[in-house]
Amino acid sequence: MKILNIFRAAIGLILLSSCQNRFSDQVSDQLERLDQVLENSGKYENFKQSRIKAIKSRLNVQTELEERYWTYKELWNEYNRYDLDSTVSLVTYKMTLAEKSSDEYLILDSKLDATDTYVSSGMYHEAFELSEMLDTAVLRTYSLMPRYYHVMNNLYSGLALASEDVVMRNIYMKRREEYRSRLHDFIGDDDIARLFVKTEMMLDEGRYAEAIGELEGRLEAGKTTTHENAIIHYMMGLAYRKSGDMDSTLLHYSKSAIYDMETPVRDYKSLYSLAELLYEKGDYERAYRYITRSINDAYRANIRINIESINSLFPIIYDSYNRSMEAKSRILHGLLGGISVLLVLLAIVTALVIKDRKSLASTNRRLNRYISRLKESNEIKETYISRYIDLCSDYIGRLDKYRSELRKIAKNDGVEALTRELRSTEVIEKELQEFYAQFDATFLDLFPDFITQLNNLLQEDKKIYPKGKDGLLSTELRVCALIRLGVTDSVKISEFLRRSVSTIYNYRVKMRNAAVDSREDFEQRIMKIGKQF
Repeated sequence: MKILNIFRAAIGLILLSSCQNRFSDQVSDQLERLDQVLENSGKYENFKQSRIKAIKSRLNVQTELEERYWTYKELWNEYNRYDLDSTVSLVTYKMTLAEKSSDEYLILDSKLDATDTYVSSGMYHEAFELSEMLDTAVLRTYSLMPRYYHVMNNLYSGLALASEDVVMRNIYMKRREEYRSRLHDFIGDDDIARLFVKTEMMLDEGRYAEAIGELEGRLEAGKTTTHENAIIHYMMGLAYRKSGDMDSTLLHYSKSAIYDMETPVRDYKSLYSLAELLYEKGDYERAYRYITRSINDAYRANIRINIESINSLFPIIYDSYNRSMEAKSRILHGLLGGISVLLVLLAIVTALVIKDRKSLASTNRRLNRYISRLKESNEIKETYISRYIDLCSDYIGRLDKYRSELRKIAKNDGVEALTRELRSTEVIEKELQEFYAQFDATFLDLFPDFITQLNNLLQEDKKIYPKGKDGLLSTELRVCALIRLGVTDSVKISEFLRRSVSTIYNYRVKMRNAAVDSREDFEQRIMKIGKQF
């Protein structure tokens, strides 16, 4: 027992050190919330598609050119920063409708939208040519100058980022600053776009505390949209990053990413900027998940600028993630070796304590069976070790998540609520369901023809198949699966499946009675299914 206690303590120390929190509670809470939002991102995508579908449905009954134009404008707003290929198609159609209407305002509006879209998609040549066609005098007549300055600011910003010539980059940046300054002076004080331009200028000038104050003031005032909140928190994160406060940077990048996912948009900087910081903090798993999601969204939306930025980070994070996984794999392999040694030691101690020869012989036979199972198949061993590593890593994360949830319950609802939660069996039942699903999937990977070959041993009307649309094994099939893996003790089978020994016994009798041939060697024939040696 002392050996067992020492080994348990060693495992506990390893798990504790591997789960040690790298962040403040506030940052950890936001990262956990972001993980949940990413996991449920399909819900926000469905909301987005529903809005798009509702807008498109109006086009079926609209006949007036101007009415259809503004409906396509709504579609453009929905697709903008979400799917640039669709956005490019829409601006082309909008310009066609505007030309047909001969409405000068619609023509100017469509060209501004097209220029903005071309900039976002990296089509700088097309954007520049189209901007040259815009008459600023006419734009001023229709009060469209703020939008013109905004588009030109974005155009020269994109040209500066894309240019490899230092001289040209400086020229582009100077032009961008000119348009940004004009945009700032032209926008009204109550327009949130003025806040974004103003704080951007403050950041360039190193006035980080002032920028943060302006942004916090707007948040406190409220009346901001989800997407505006994403921009505000990203700019706050950028200000904190420039000022050297990494904890606050992580907090606001996380909040920004949450709002980006809830909008949803695919043209963003928050998530992959957060991935870069998490990589620097050593949280390689999250960094890998976030950078993978970012590059997938960038490719889906065809955001060329983001793709180039993310591609420079992805190999670095991917390499560190792989090294981290390999290190954990080595630790888990060491634990497996230790467990194997422990089993042998326990068997030896048991053999020394038990004086009865019959009990000693029984113990030796069990030990021999354990050893023979370990040697049965390299493929089985490697597969289950791999699944075990995945499960251990997954369970470590779930334990930390469950610990965080218990801490929140204790903090928010008190000891009674925490006690109720600890008494609940819901978590255990859920984990059991997932464990059995993992067992079923692993077993069927190893023996894909097991059910077919098992049914060949059974009478036609007694054949059994997986239950449900997910193809999970029934209890009878799991009993047979365990027998195939060499677990023939009804007590152990009952403990594994959480059924009574009598129930397992009845299942085994029922299966033997359903055999086509001899009942006596039915289970021996099950154990030969899939044998290749």
